[in-house]
Amino acid sequence: MARIQDLIEVHLKETEAVIAQSKLLLQKHSYGQSGELKSAGNLVESYIRNFISQISPDAIKVTSGYVVNPKILKSEINLAQHDIILANKATPPIFSIVNNEIDVVPIESMVGIIEVKRTLTRESIKSAFEQISNTYENVIKGFRKKDEGNNSLSVTIKPGTRSPMFGIIGLESQLTKKDIEEVIDPKLIDFVWAFNHNEAFIVGDNKGNIRETVSRRDNMSPRMLCITGTNSIVFSKIKGTLSLWLSSLASLYIQPDNITGYYFDVWNDIEI
Repeated sequence: MARIQDLIEVHLKETEAVIAQSKLLLQKHSYGQSGELKSAGNLVESYIRNFISQISPDAIKVTSGYVVNPKILKSEINLAQHDIILANKATPPIFSIVNNEIDVVPIESMVGIIEVKRTLTRESIKSAFEQISNTYENVIKGFRKKDEGNNSLSVTIKPGTRSPMFGIIGLESQLTKKDIEEVIDPKLIDFVWAFNHNEAFIVGDNKGNIRETVSRRDNMSPRMLCITGTNSIVFSKIKGTLSLWLSSLASLYIQPDNITGYYFDVWNDIEI
């Protein structure tokens, strides 16, 4: 049987291949070949989405698209589109488009959001943080918060939290600890991680401990911990932590009034 270290090395070599392919597509874009920039982005998102699917419990659907609540559907607010949305498979999306690749996910089903960037830079994580923060403030916060308790039934039928998980993932990184301290709010974001890098950032408490869930209920002074080591060591530690957190995420069930809001009230002011 192969050692776990060998399997991680194989995955990192796959990551290097994806980096090389995306670089080639970006070079083509710079020489005027249209569509290559989008292709590079799709390649990276697909690769990372597949990885998240592999470490997620069977009950979690890994998709992309929009998170909504009944009120937001009738508002004039422009919703942010997210690269990865984690949702409970037991609750279907409100609807799906583009061959079921983009879902409109009800707030009750959503258990996490992850933004994907090919290369993590100060500018790219700032953009990703603003995307997540915008959806949290406008869509999520009125229904569930980051300081929910740890006494809910998770998607794996064990004690968990209704606090959603928020993160930023890339393939490569140019970040410094100062970038994280100045851009990322640890009260909201749980991790910032690039696969092929010897440094990652993950939320912990003020004593330097990583908690069993992403809830801030008993972690009122969170800070981003810097995890360092070889690429393989960092990869293993972050993957293990995310696997633990993913198994502890809990969703809500849609109340009857919200069923009406999602499927009936939205049409009240529309002539058909």
